[in-house]
Amino acid sequence: MRLLMIDQLVAGSRLGKTLYAEDGRVLLHRGTELTGAYLEALSKMGYRALYVLDPHSDDLQARDPISERTRQEAITAVRDVFRQVREPNRSLDQEWTSRRILYNTAVGILHDLQANRDLNLQVAELRTLSSYTFDHSVNVCVLGLALGERIGLPYGKLADLAMGLLLHDIGKTAMPGECAELHEGAEQLVDETYRQHPRIGFDIVQQLGKTLSSPSRIVVLQHHERWDGSGFPKALKGDEIHLFGQIAAIANTYDNLIHDLSAGRPTPPHQAMEYLMAAGGSHFNHALVVEFLKLLVPFPLEAAVKLSTAEEGLVVSIDRGLPMRPTIRVTMDPDGKERRRPYELDLKKHPDITIVQTF
Repeated sequence: MRLLMIDQLVAGSRLGKTLYAEDGRVLLHRGTELTGAYLEALSKMGYRALYVLDPHSDDLQARDPISERTRQEAITAVRDVFRQVREPNRSLDQEWTSRRILYNTAVGILHDLQANRDLNLQVAELRTLSSYTFDHSVNVCVLGLALGERIGLPYGKLADLAMGLLLHDIGKTAMPGECAELHEGAEQLVDETYRQHPRIGFDIVQQLGKTLSSPSRIVVLQHHERWDGSGFPKALKGDEIHLFGQIAAIANTYDNLIHDLSAGRPTPPHQAMEYLMAAGGSHFNHALVVEFLKLLVPFPLEAAVKLSTAEEGLVVSIDRGLPMRPTIRVTMDPDGKERRRPYELDLKKHPDITIVQTF
């Protein structure tokens, strides 16, 4: 697959990932031919980029660490909770009916992760501006849970962590639309209204009483705190930040980076990983960053890359023991001509060849 901005696509390309409506219905299946009418409709719906099939990777399909069913159920659960909170006469008390749905969603994500420990942690779904917060909430849950499990948190704490991660951006429900659509990438946000959403969210979940644990609520309050005290809303430092808040900060930042289209294209995973490593010890707990990076792959399956030989190709295999040296299916010669017979190059066996660019 290749990720292309929607204005770069031409009619006749085939969709690389199934698209879903907000209610979980399938909009277009993987492999659907993208006609001009489809591209126009998707653009109006808010899609800024799409994955399209590459003829050289028809035999490949990266697997998500959670199933499509689990993901869609989770997105629906988060959307419904956020909409409930927006209701003017809402009642968020001890009888909060959404708790069971949210808990079942959290457990479903946890079970999928535990069943797919052999998979590389890749998260590359498509988002519109209207669905960004819901998709992002689920991704942050997946990423943060994987980190929590890696550092040995017991099952009960993982469930509490998951519920907090799913709700971490609930404060955005009380913000103006233009502020709610903001998210933090590598650049420091200065919008003061945006900086209030963790505290607003915490005030909302405080109304849930014992139906949501204290550690779950702390995630909502502290997911923008930073290890060096430069975060918000309280400018906490080091271990003043709850472990769950530290985990949420890392997962939240990574997902925002790899889905940020403000610069025209999202940050490639290897650059997002470099950003986190550089910020370990300043913005983030260094030890947690090290463990988190062990879960990720810098060059995901199907990523399009350019080699130091000037050849281009696709990542077709990853060695978890040496993820910087994947196997590449070389499809383009150094002169830019497409190879009639692509070949596979295992970079572990060719230390003199490196990946110099991703597309």
